[in-house]
Amino acid sequence: MFDHRRASPRRALGLVAAGTALALLGAACAGRTAGADAPFDRQFIDMMVPHHEGATAMARVAETRGQHAEIKELAAAIVRDRQREIAQLRRCRQAWYG
Repeated sequence: MFDHRRASPRRALGLVAAGTALALLGAACAGRTAGADAPFDRQFIDMMVPHHEGATAMARVAETRGQHAEIKELAAAIVRDRQREIAQLRRCRQAWYG
């Protein structure tokens, strides 16, 4: 299992930032409608989906070819989390932009 206690401070900060961004996006998707910032929001979604798809593809390779259990576990978590985020981004885009 991935031991978060051994993670570097930089990695821990990155995980906190990513979690915060995901929480903010989730709150935004809960009931927000498109407004003045809609072009940015749509562009953000349209760019993040392929970014996450690329991360998922890389992680799938790491799941099968990784040599360390920690890498395989981290890769599995990346696949799971990015797939969830992709689905959430697509729901937001559909709700806001059709």
